[in-house]
This record gives sequence, C-alpha cells and structure tokens, in this order.
Amino acid sequence: MSRVENLVNTYWDRYVELSNLAVLLHIWSWTTPRCGMAGIFNVSRGNLADGRIPDDGTLQAVLDELEAAGLVFYRERVLWNRQRVAELNNRTEQIGKSIARDLREVEGTELHAAFIREYTAGKIGEWLGPLLPTLTTDPHHRPSDSADLASNGEVPTLTGDPTSQGQGPSQGQRHGQGEAAEDVEVSVDVGGEERHPRARPTRSGRRIE
Repeated sequence: MSRVENLVNTYWDRYVELSNLAVLLHIWSWTTPRCGMAGIFNVSRGNLADGRIPDDGTLQAVLDELEAAGLVFYRERVLWNRQRVAELNNRTEQIGKSIARDLREVEGTELHAAFIREYTAGKIGEWLGPLLPTLTTDPHHRPSDSADLASNGEVPTLTGDPTSQGQGPSQGQRHGQGEAAEDVEVSVDVGGEERHPRARPTRSGRRIE
C-alpha cells in the first residue's frame, strides 16, 4: 500500500558527519515499505537497504556508524529507526494502535525492550502509554532509563533526546555554527511493488524478510 512520508530538510544537518552509505541506510530505514509507524521491523541482513550495501565489512561499519549517531540500531534481525515515533506529525489513537501492531512483530527482542523504555515515558509516553497497556507493565520497564541497546547487557547513554519536541539541535548548533535550517517538509512516496523475496516465518513466529 502506497504511503507518503514527510522528511524535513534539517536532516542534512545531521548527515554532515555521516558517510554517504550511512545516509543511504538511514533514509531507507525510514522510507522503505517495511517501516511502519513504530519505525521498528524485522529485516534480514541481506535485505538492509535492499542489498545496496556490500556485506564485506562495509555494512557492519555503516551500522556501527548509525548506532554511534543514535539514529538506527540493528539487533537479532530487527532494525529500529529511533527517531521515527518522536517525529510523527500526528499522535492519534489509530497511530498508537498501528505502533502496537508493529511492536507485536518484534516482541521479546532486545530492541523491543529498548523501544518500551524509551517511548513509554515523557510527553510521548503520556500519549502512547495508555494505548499500549501490555508494554507499560513490562517488568523491565524503567521510565527514567535510557534504552538498553548493548549486546553485553550494559546500558549505554544514547545521543540526543528523541522524545523531546522537534528534532533537537542540528549539527551546526552542536558545534556552535549558528541556527538550524528551517524545517521544510519533503514528501517521499514509498509505495510501489516490493522487489525482495516473500517474508518467511522464524522459529519464534516473527516474519523475517
């Protein structure tokens, strides 16, 4: 089903210090038909960026780069575009239900737990929490914590605050180079026929494409 995504031109301020392939993967993670309202979805390593980034060490370097920037995380064949929910234009009950459906597809994974910790607190939590009652009762939920994204069990401090209003300071602002650019929405049509193989179920019942 065709969908239009709204991106803002201040993303290019964020991209100043990223490689071209990291920019490609970040834009893909947002605009691929695989990405729903939650910004978290199952995808095999070979289908990241629709296979446009060679998996000869290059892909891992790109994933590491995006994780260090606090933008995209990839664990257990699950990808999470961390800013997706924070930058939704609307916060409606229907969108909340759509997010809940997306989360059920990745339930029990490390990034599922990270999403819960990040987005059931603060202003977004006031909207999303009541729509996700099963999430707010998670025994590991600690609203004051940053998301637990480390495979070794450590709790790192993530860059930026995706639950704040807007997008936070731009690269220029962080480095004392003046004000951020004006937000201008650019519509990107992410519809059309997908060119990747049919999804297949995993042992846990999740579908991996």
